[in-house]
Amino acid sequence: DVYKRQVLSPAFIPNADICSFGGDSFMYAFYFETGTAYPKKVFKEQAEYFNKNNLKAESLYYKTIRVDSTYVYSYFDLLENYSSTSDFESYFKITDLFIKNLKKDEKTPDYLVGLAGRLTQKKHYEEAHKLLNITLQTYPNCTKAESDIGLVYFSQGKIPKSIEIYKKVYSKDRNDLINLRNYIYAAVLAEDFKTAYNLYLDLTKKDKTNYRSYFDAGLLAYLLDMDHKKFFENYAEARKNDIDSPENDFWYHTAMEFAKIENKAKDEKLVFFEFLLEQFYKSNLPQLSMIVANIIEKIEFTNQSLMLQAAISDKHN
Repeated sequence: DVYKRQVLSPAFIPNADICSFGGDSFMYAFYFETGTAYPKKVFKEQAEYFNKNNLKAESLYYKTIRVDSTYVYSYFDLLENYSSTSDFESYFKITDLFIKNLKKDEKTPDYLVGLAGRLTQKKHYEEAHKLLNITLQTYPNCTKAESDIGLVYFSQGKIPKSIEIYKKVYSKDRNDLINLRNYIYAAVLAEDFKTAYNLYLDLTKKDKTNYRSYFDAGLLAYLLDMDHKKFFENYAEARKNDIDSPENDFWYHTAMEFAKIENKAKDEKLVFFEFLLEQFYKSNLPQLSMIVANIIEKIEFTNQSLMLQAAISDKHN
């Protein structure tokens, strides 16, 4: 009788990484007369039903693996279920079976790195680290797995440790652009701006498609009293060719402002950079916020820049 008075609404949030699988499913129950939660527990009576069905599904997946040991989605569904219930003993048994049966598949290292990324997103950091170490033991040359150990550290707020990993991977493979971007991001948040600038020089040479790098590099160049105009000119040109109305675009307008920044008085510069800081911080761009906050501090110490620097540091440590 309880269920007759409910409106059930399913929801699904896909994995943030569009190249990987999985996501989070939810079921919401609303009382049809008020649109609010029902005063009694709705799903309690169905718990036994769901547990029985989970066991049936688990058994079916194992049967599928016995029939076709290379069908990867049976492993993935089992692993997703085990991670959702924090049954990591079963999780790593399936991982071992997966590696045993698909070790020779060239996609397996990427699959394992993707699974570890899923664990990191769910904040199962210890298990993600363990899976990446298993991947490296099986595939010693998998620098993606090594780099993602840095990502696990970064996600835990252990930025110095993440930088150690990113730096090590960068020395092995300078063409790994994902590792390079992560290295830059961590270096900026650690306020190692000189290292971040030099890395941006490398990134802008290797990745011509992502012209946003010119903008970020220009900000760092300005902070470090280096030639910033060339970066903003390159950015403005690329941005202009990429959008319909550049004259109304925040990013294009900001890049053009840097062409005449030296002609501004000190107070005008402060107003300009404080505006940028507010926009970047509201837009959840901690990397750019940290750079601009340091530019403001260099022009004139302000409480706003200091507070935002502290807020960004606290969030990522």
